[in-house]
Amino acid sequence: MNSEPERGLDSPNDDKQTEMNTVEPREATKTEGTMPTPNEVKFATEPEQTSQPTPPPAVNSEVPQAHKSQADAVTLVLQWLTYAFWGWFALAMLWLSAVVYAFLVNGSDSNDWTGVVSYPIASVLVLLVVAAVVDFFYRRREPAKKEGFATAVMVIHTVIFALCGIGALVAAVFAGINLVLSETPSASDGIRVALFTALTMVPIYTLLIARTTLVAKWRRIPMLATIILSVGAAVFIGIGVFGPVARSVTTRQDRQVSSALSSIVYAVNSYDQENDRLPESLDGLDFSTYDNTDTDTIKSLLAKGVITYKPNTKSSTEPSSQDTYSTRTVHYYQLCATFTSAQTSPYTTYSSTNYSESINAQYHKKGEQCYNVKTNSY
Repeated sequence: MNSEPERGLDSPNDDKQTEMNTVEPREATKTEGTMPTPNEVKFATEPEQTSQPTPPPAVNSEVPQAHKSQADAVTLVLQWLTYAFWGWFALAMLWLSAVVYAFLVNGSDSNDWTGVVSYPIASVLVLLVVAAVVDFFYRRREPAKKEGFATAVMVIHTVIFALCGIGALVAAVFAGINLVLSETPSASDGIRVALFTALTMVPIYTLLIARTTLVAKWRRIPMLATIILSVGAAVFIGIGVFGPVARSVTTRQDRQVSSALSSIVYAVNSYDQENDRLPESLDGLDFSTYDNTDTDTIKSLLAKGVITYKPNTKSSTEPSSQDTYSTRTVHYYQLCATFTSAQTSPYTTYSSTNYSESINAQYHKKGEQCYNVKTNSY
């Protein structure tokens, strides 16, 4: 007998087994649909990447306190030096403008301008360069708004510039009133010099006040003030060079002649006191006893014929018994000199036919000028 069951008959156990076999695939399918796959887990955990690059970490740009304090100190030093050098430049301009105006107004009163104008020109030139250079470096660090000690430095120098500017304005008004009321021409010359100088200083101090106070409103004011002050200084320096300095160069020989004439008169008087007569020529005289002019310079002028000597142009005068002051015989001679330029003055005569014991050759005409001289009578 065959113990195996027939295939055509289904047992209960077979039905259950069949049901389980049919249900398990659907449950497995359902489980697979709800559980995430490894790729899905990876995409879910990673952040979404964008095309924009990640910004670099922020860098702390704050300056250390020690470096900031050092920078503030340098700025304060440059600020103080800038204002101070501009103030000294204004004083040098006061000096130079007074000399220039004196030359333009009454330059004929004196022909030796070398030592008078050289120092103010040098002062203005040096102080202008120093002030402009320091101002350039300070402009690069200058804050628009001053705070703390910088405000105090600005206020101090602004007050100084304002007081000087007001003083110049008062001097200009005072000089103008005196010029109207003046009666003598000689006094009017000095008043005009003072008036022109004061009027020149008023705009200079006005520019310096604007330089120190208007930076916050107009950042270009420091550069503009530097340019205007430089142009003004260049004008006065140019006038000083081509005016007083050029005149001093062209009239150098005339100054030597004027000084040499006084030395020659002194030497002739010394010879007359020793010999009781005039020398035949000036060649053998000793000019070293009168230190007004170098001996070599006098001999050079005599050799060139610039100065000529004529003795005994008038008969000698014996001392009078009634004149207790005249104890010596008076001798007369003539000295002539050739000048390259005229040195005029409305208040002084050049020469006369009268004889004098001394010579004042400060003022003279161009060309040959003769002086009548007499020896001392005592």
